[in-house]
Amino acid sequence: MYSILKSYSAACFSTLPLSDGRTVEYCFSGNSTTPDDLPVLVLHHGTPCEASVARLWWDTTLKHQAHLLAVSRPGYAMSDALPGRDIAGVIPDILAVLDHLGIYRFVTAGWSGGGPHALALAALAPERCKAAACITSIGPAQASDLDFFAGMTPTNHEIFTHALEDRAGLEQWILDNGPRFSNLSGEKLAAEMSAMLPPEDQQTMQGDFASAFAASFTRAMSNGMEGWIDDDMAFVNDWGFDPRQLTVPVMIWSGGLDKMMPVAHSQWLADTIPGARHCYQANEGHLSVFNNCQDEIISGLLRACS
Repeated sequence: MYSILKSYSAACFSTLPLSDGRTVEYCFSGNSTTPDDLPVLVLHHGTPCEASVARLWWDTTLKHQAHLLAVSRPGYAMSDALPGRDIAGVIPDILAVLDHLGIYRFVTAGWSGGGPHALALAALAPERCKAAACITSIGPAQASDLDFFAGMTPTNHEIFTHALEDRAGLEQWILDNGPRFSNLSGEKLAAEMSAMLPPEDQQTMQGDFASAFAASFTRAMSNGMEGWIDDDMAFVNDWGFDPRQLTVPVMIWSGGLDKMMPVAHSQWLADTIPGARHCYQANEGHLSVFNNCQDEIISGLLRACS
């Protein structure tokens, strides 16, 4: 892989005013004034992160001769909050950025908390989205046939218990605990998260990966905690779309050693989405799937564009 941080310095970070008066932040590897014919991958960040975490996929996407677009969800970094949003409610922001850039067709991928948002984009813009990948994703808390908490780490169990009970409890937990995850070096963030990570993820959470992850955590919360709070509330409430309505090719990637988001969530999505392919990686974790399987995920998506 090329030097991630060096190549990423050429990234174009921009903000776009929206019709409702809010502003959305995005990062795009191409030239917004003269679009070319390269395929575009829309990457949805995890929770709590923002668009800059796309640096971890930057070089691999360019190696595959594709562009990468990442959009900070409402309430993260420089994107204004959208109170009461559900998963589907984020999609108009992303489509506005795509329209602004002159991009009609694309593929999409979402990691962890970004997984449902990738599925929503594919479901709600099927004429434009050619394929979707969902990576170590959370499943819907509202699904009667998914044991939502089984195998979940104590921290995530606590967070989502608060979210299901009431917003006030979730807000208080995040306001009390969120700051300890920001303004940390990669090494210190890795130590803070170590109890949630199997050895494979601890090995991944080093060097450039840890630095990019820590920087994204800090930047995500730089203007408050609304993005994190709103994400978690959106996960446990109705998503605003039905995964059964997806009609594009979908890959569901999961890690058998994932301690943060149990494989059962990915299995539910694979079983529920028509024609979805479950790409189960027995010896990978929550972070290592995202890091180690980039080539396979991106090439699989781009084959749908050919």
